[in-house]
Amino acid sequence: PGVGEVRAELVARAVRLRRADLTGDGEVTAADVAELGCRMMSPASGDPVDVNGDGKFDAADLQAVLELLTGRASQTGAR
Repeated sequence: PGVGEVRAELVARAVRLRRADLTGDGEVTAADVAELGCRMMSPASGDPVDVNGDGKFDAADLQAVLELLTGRASQTGAR
């Protein structure tokens, strides 16, 4: 990949990480997974978060957070 492609992937990953850090502590951790789960189960517990950028708030967002947490996001193409 060229420099532009690498830069674009790094920017996309930074955006995913920022979206997935629901607790605001600067890291994607199990606490973020728990927070997203709470928001999915009870919409009143917080604003919906479109972690994967597909325009929806659904189970795919939880999957995206789990992939970021386990380091698999770059291998699966999650956005």
